[in-house]
Amino acid sequence: MYSEIDGLPILYWYPLNKVKAGISIVAYNLEEIYKDNKIGQIENVLKKCDIEKVSVITNQYSKNTPEELNLVERVYEQEAEGYTFPWYVECYYYDETKSWMIYVSHEGTITFTGEEIVRIAKSTIDSKYLV
Repeated sequence: MYSEIDGLPILYWYPLNKVKAGISIVAYNLEEIYKDNKIGQIENVLKKCDIEKVSVITNQYSKNTPEELNLVERVYEQEAEGYTFPWYVECYYYDETKSWMIYVSHEGTITFTGEEIVRIAKSTIDSKYLV
């Protein structure tokens, strides 16, 4: 998706960047994380934030009813072609606290929103994956 931040075009969408000024957001190239076999960095963020069971809303076939799942398991889910997590349709993950959100794009990006999860992601995920 094509968007703008501070009037400058960007190639990736940062969810909620226009909803509230100063919201904590960081995005990474999820496809590259998987290619480099650094999936553990994503798992470490989830574990440090005590994220396991989550609700997910997907943008698929107009299905917008939340489903519950284990996010750590989804990160490692595989098909014959390889890992599936980075290539799901647009997915929004959150829990009952609603203090954070993870957005995974079919374009191979992952965005973290929320003060604590952004802080932990920045200290856990290699900065070379920032988008």
